[in-house]
Amino acid sequence: IRRMIKSNAPLAEDYRYGFHYDLPCHTDRSAFPAPDASELQRQVELRTLAHQAMEQVLEPHEDTEAIRIWPHHFDSGSLITLTRLPNGTPLSTIGLGLAIPDDMVGSHYLYVSPWHADGTADTTDLPELSEGRWSTTEWKGALLDAEDLDPERAVRFFKEASEALLEPVRH
Repeated sequence: IRRMIKSNAPLAEDYRYGFHYDLPCHTDRSAFPAPDASELQRQVELRTLAHQAMEQVLEPHEDTEAIRIWPHHFDSGSLITLTRLPNGTPLSTIGLGLAIPDDMVGSHYLYVSPWHADGTADTTDLPELSEGRWSTTEWKGALLDAEDLDPERAVRFFKEASEALLEPVRH
């Protein structure tokens, strides 16, 4: 990373590799085992389903980000920007996507989460979802287990949760 930054920027020595979470170093240098072909196919189908559902939900919004795989979480996701400062910096967004199993949920899951620059994003007192559930703990947002997910359920979840966060724009 430093070598690439140095070749492209004069301040490479100022770069600090730091995450807001622990990312253990992989010390076993042996080859990873070959993945199971059927599991790979299931994962391709799940990411495709989530991507297509996000496209439908993002389409009517004016200020959205391209759907991408975020390298720090390996989730497929996008943002709907609700408000910006005059200089273009986002003030509030709604993130939506497909996350891989983690400490919060032990299986793949869809999520919709609010963010506000001043840290006041809130998911309390929201209407119950027909698909998934609201989390009001440290992480605030809506979650839906992706097991046995179909396109209609995915679109319904993304739409319902994002609309709940829009009415009124909550922060």
